[in-house]
Amino acid sequence: MDSNRTAPKTPLISVLVPTHGRPDRVRALLARLAAQTVPMDSFELILIDDGGDPPVAIDVRELGFACTVLQRKNAGPAAARNAGLAQVAAPLVLILNDDAVPASDLIERHLAAHASATGKTAVLGTFHFTEEALRSPLVQVLDATDRLFAFTSLQHGQRHPWTYFWTCNISLPITALFEVGGFDEENFDRAICEDVEIGFRLQKAGWSVLYDERCVAHHDHVLTPRGYAARAFQLGIYQHRLRTKHTAEALGLTPFPSDTKELKKQLMQGIQAGLAPAEAFFEKLEEIESSLAGRAIPDELLREIEAGLDQHSAPYCMAGIYQDLTGIDPIAALEAGATPGTSVAAIIVSYNALANTRRCVESLRAASDPRFPLSLIVVDNGSNDGSAEWLRDQPDVQLVLNEANHGAPRARNQGLRLVQPGTDWIAFFDNDVVVPEGWMERALYHGAGSPDVGSIALCANRASKLQVVPYEGPSDQPSINAFASDHAAAAFRKGDDATLFTSLAVLVRSDVMQRLGGYDESFSPWGFEDDDLALRIRLAGYRNRVAQDTFVYHAHYDGPAKEARHAQWLHQNWKAFLEKWSPSALGSPLFDYSKVVLPQLGQATEAQLYFALPDVNSPPPTWLGQPGSEPTPSAADRLPAHEIEPARTPARTTPTDGHQRANVLIMGCGRSGTSMVTGMLADAGWNVGDRPYEPRPANPKGFFETAEINGINEYLLSTAVTNEAPLRSMQHWLAYAPEPLDLEVSPGIRHRIEALSKKGPFAYKDPRFCYTLPAWRPSMPDAKYVCIFREPSASAASIVKEVETEDYLAGVGVDFERAVEIWDAMYRQILDVHSEEGEWLFLHFDQLFTPEGVAKLEAFVGAPVAADFPERRFQRSASTRPVAASVGRTFEELCQRAGATDAPAIAVQPEPTSVQEVDAPELSVLICTYQRKETLLRCLASFENQTAVGRYEILVVNDGATDGTKEALDRWEAKVPLRILHRENGGLAAARNTGLREARGEYVLLVNDDTIASPELVAQHLAAHAKYGPNRAVLGTFEQPRAALDNALMRVIEETTLVFCYQGLDPNRLHDWNRFWTCNVSVSLEDVRRVGLFDESFRHYGCEDTDLAYRLEKECGTRVVYAPLARAEHEHILTFQDLRHRSRTVSSAYVRFFAKHPEALTHPSWRHLSQHSVAAKEEMLVRTLPDRARAEAFAEELSRIDLGDLERAGPEGFELADAIVARLKAYLAELNFLWWAEGEVEATAQGVGVAKSATSAKAKPALVAG
Repeated sequence: MDSNRTAPKTPLISVLVPTHGRPDRVRALLARLAAQTVPMDSFELILIDDGGDPPVAIDVRELGFACTVLQRKNAGPAAARNAGLAQVAAPLVLILNDDAVPASDLIERHLAAHASATGKTAVLGTFHFTEEALRSPLVQVLDATDRLFAFTSLQHGQRHPWTYFWTCNISLPITALFEVGGFDEENFDRAICEDVEIGFRLQKAGWSVLYDERCVAHHDHVLTPRGYAARAFQLGIYQHRLRTKHTAEALGLTPFPSDTKELKKQLMQGIQAGLAPAEAFFEKLEEIESSLAGRAIPDELLREIEAGLDQHSAPYCMAGIYQDLTGIDPIAALEAGATPGTSVAAIIVSYNALANTRRCVESLRAASDPRFPLSLIVVDNGSNDGSAEWLRDQPDVQLVLNEANHGAPRARNQGLRLVQPGTDWIAFFDNDVVVPEGWMERALYHGAGSPDVGSIALCANRASKLQVVPYEGPSDQPSINAFASDHAAAAFRKGDDATLFTSLAVLVRSDVMQRLGGYDESFSPWGFEDDDLALRIRLAGYRNRVAQDTFVYHAHYDGPAKEARHAQWLHQNWKAFLEKWSPSALGSPLFDYSKVVLPQLGQATEAQLYFALPDVNSPPPTWLGQPGSEPTPSAADRLPAHEIEPARTPARTTPTDGHQRANVLIMGCGRSGTSMVTGMLADAGWNVGDRPYEPRPANPKGFFETAEINGINEYLLSTAVTNEAPLRSMQHWLAYAPEPLDLEVSPGIRHRIEALSKKGPFAYKDPRFCYTLPAWRPSMPDAKYVCIFREPSASAASIVKEVETEDYLAGVGVDFERAVEIWDAMYRQILDVHSEEGEWLFLHFDQLFTPEGVAKLEAFVGAPVAADFPERRFQRSASTRPVAASVGRTFEELCQRAGATDAPAIAVQPEPTSVQEVDAPELSVLICTYQRKETLLRCLASFENQTAVGRYEILVVNDGATDGTKEALDRWEAKVPLRILHRENGGLAAARNTGLREARGEYVLLVNDDTIASPELVAQHLAAHAKYGPNRAVLGTFEQPRAALDNALMRVIEETTLVFCYQGLDPNRLHDWNRFWTCNVSVSLEDVRRVGLFDESFRHYGCEDTDLAYRLEKECGTRVVYAPLARAEHEHILTFQDLRHRSRTVSSAYVRFFAKHPEALTHPSWRHLSQHSVAAKEEMLVRTLPDRARAEAFAEELSRIDLGDLERAGPEGFELADAIVARLKAYLAELNFLWWAEGEVEATAQGVGVAKSATSAKAKPALVAG
């Protein structure tokens, strides 16, 4: 802080003025102070230059009064005034704005007012606009009303409360400001509310504001319409901070809702409803500013503008509150639209309308937008018109083929099971809907920045409620596209909140759908299932939004027969709807909601709100007038009668035999006997839940599980198991989670668990309890726990058989080794975590067939059980296949807990104790390293701990590292065949070639030195090669460690394609050269040598692997298969600068790659390359440099945030973390584009590239990140 000060005698009053970047205003202010009527030595000026550029330049010796100039970094007016207060020499201080034009007697009037005032008084003078400023129509309105300062409501000589403490022209004793601690510079860093906040504290200390209209200063400032809107936004921010600091009750203001989620919902409703009209108002006001400048506006127009300011500043003020509450600027989010990378799964139900279905699917394809990944799911309800045959031929369609018409709700629920984890929105379409270009961006806008929006309904020509948009034009695609575009322009980003919607075209958030369970299938085959879902979304705390700007075309009915069927179903389901939601209104006319008391904003019962998805093999619903004679039989119905038993109905009343039955939770790995022990309890009177699953061949006596309990555990695991090969709904009993999970138990889930806890005596069974038990325990404090187990190899073999035979497990990548891992992970969770608390009974499956085992169970649960339920035909023999020694130890510990001393011994794999020489290894692991000693050693240790003992060798190539890597490797005591090759630094490609020339395996596994291998990695690669045969490269996973995902940047990297593009990889398909990444990929060593190894001209990181893969595919026909069980972790926390450097480096490498292989530009992943020249790219980089620098600085700050700390704080922390990730994704999507452009420009400048001339008409397209 610099000061420039003259030293007068002690002044009577100090004038305090903070300024920032207004040198002209400061000069004018100095001139007016020099003309004051009081003696020049009676006052001083303290001028605080708050980081202005250029700084204030004043020679204080030329002034006729004392002046101190403080130079400081910008920190806002509150901090600036506090700095000035420390320099004040007078007993009174007069605070002015730097745009004040004081009257010549201003200081004299303030001194006089204090001389006559009594008590603790602050004197407020006037602050009307200057004549020059009043040339603005808006300023005329502000000066004549209270829309900026409320001087029109003040009376001379009257005292006023803290809300009138305005630092534009106010004076008070300096001791008053010191008494309350000065201005709050921490919370109020802008020129708004900082004055009324200290005014509130002054009032609490006994001070009041006295208005004296003779103390005149004028306001030399023209506030533009956009400036007024921006001020309203800032006002919202700082009003919220004011309320947060002092509470609304203390301030005498109306309090906000105490429920933060409800407050955010109300704010966003107001913003979305009011933003478009507000934008239109301020645009009109700008026109008035231009056309009427310099003229006095009519009184009628003045009042109209006043009313408009009052109404249309509200959305901006609410947006400011929302930003201070969440850290998200909702207006920016809404204006920016949907975040790139937002994914949508479209579910279409078809039935005997091939032409419609085909057109719907093709329109969705044609309108796809690479910024918003779209997957297509079609459920065909038994069509016989060729639909199934056509759909089978569509490679991008995930397909469910039903044998008969199951109805729309059931079919949509079937589609839900195919939605991939991580999908953001689920779009439900009738198959006679045609979407136009641009529909995704328009629709997703309405959910941008609004996590409380649960659904987005689209408008159509044939719809109901708020979704109708008249259209009588042609039905061809170009006409639909044109109309939709024109309509979107006319209703630009217009949307409305709605209670109900029609689901002919509606998007629902995936997490909302997961929470609610699905469509209620009692509304089959069609009708009111959408009204029901809409109500459930509202009652779960979310908003239903209608995208008024998003039009889709809805074809007309096929004929009177179809209309008659639909009318019949509507009447039938109207009654069902009323029975569920408003029984008192039964008999009301169809669609007459006026007599229906809907719980729109009230409470819903558990049965009303949640619909548990039924088991995939349960029979479809039946309905009045169903086409066909009978519903499709379930899998259970098709079994021979002597092998199946009817589903057991749970006990509905508490048994009255005098026994005190304990409430029990039964758990253990799937296929280990949990159904058997639960059946023994069910037959003895325990409640196992409502509507247990039907028996199937895998469990002929029943599963004794319910969709309700499974659904809760599925929800918990789907949000907690993140580093897993993708599992769909109802598949998480096969989840692998070796570490305790961080389970998110929402209020809705807690409500459902507590409801189940009241239905005792219960015996609830689910293998998923092995992972989810901590979520259930708080609601069931008196429950006991039964853990049932079998030999790991026996359970694993049974799991593999189940996976291979059950349709709902199709595509699940679980083989024997993986099943053993799942077995071990589940029981380790029980042994190491859960069993430390509560009463536990451990039972080996075979003990259920002995009197001693049955007696132990009866003593534990407090009552007799059905001892005759287990049948010897189910006592399967143990598998002799060996398992890892660590798994054997888990089994041994379980046997000890169960007292199963006579359990048969299991075969275990020997643990290697010394290096086993391999004459002809099947696979060579090649690790190249440079300057990463510690990470390399962890990588090497993970590859020495493989289950594929004796089948592989390791080669480490030290590419000239100088960090002690050589010495550490030379000291390494190898446990497996290991060769270490030292060489001078020559780049990654050259280092790999050194290793490839020495490798001896049939296959080579290429990994990075930060690859941490799972124990089965090598075995999984070899198994995949054996399965898929020659000319195949095997790509494994490369996951971020769970701890790394606490970092905001690493979570964004994991969830996007910024570094790797694992999203969408299908283990059931072949992939091309664009998916060959040497972080974890194996390939034939002979083929690699045949194509000439790596191209060493790719000296730096990037594209050396893509180039090799391209040549392998061209010359050897090599294609890539994805093996999600070949798992490895990426032990490398990237920083923001690391990512920036990587993007530029990889972009440069791709320039070299496409220069070498120009024909590769036809690849689908690169079709969206920009057609602009490098010169155009350079111009763009120069033009965006200032904004880019600011964006990079902000994004870098976001990238450092520890999301784990936020999420551990509770639900609000999770919401904030999600918002941070979304914001960072949006920034990085744009910045990564520019970084790639930088890399291209740099590479081209070095003489390598696909764009040779900036001006040539024949210049090739410049490279941009795809």
